[in-house]
Amino acid sequence: MFNSVLNRDFSDHVVVRPKRHEKLPYVLSKDEILSILDHVSNLKHKTVLLTIYSSGLRISEALNLSCSDIDSKNMLIRVRNGKGGKESAGISKPVTVHSLRHNFATHLLENNTDLRTIQVLLGHANINTTCVYPIS
Repeated sequence: MFNSVLNRDFSDHVVVRPKRHEKLPYVLSKDEILSILDHVSNLKHKTVLLTIYSSGLRISEALNLSCSDIDSKNMLIRVRNGKGGKESAGISKPVTVHSLRHNFATHLLENNTDLRTIQVLLGHANINTTCVYPIS
């Protein structure tokens, strides 16, 4: 692009591109999350969303769960292959399924859970990834 506009021979390695700032998902209150979940009538969909929110799973991790991954006796979920309709609920914030994971971590912080525990629960290799969650 630069070559054709400026008629100069620029290498792609010379052009420095600015970093894109990633936007954090909106933080929903616990009542807003319950409102979303109350508007999901399909039991399978509701179960997946509740599992994502209550355990902080990524959507791909939740979709890959099988019955053998759930240890109900010890209240544990084994995560395999992890990462190396809101208007009917009255929520006007732009949220996605990943927002449930973000809210899981944010609500843990609000309940004074330490960052290291949240890092382990979310499966973050670097604590700096966990530090992006807002502390209220």
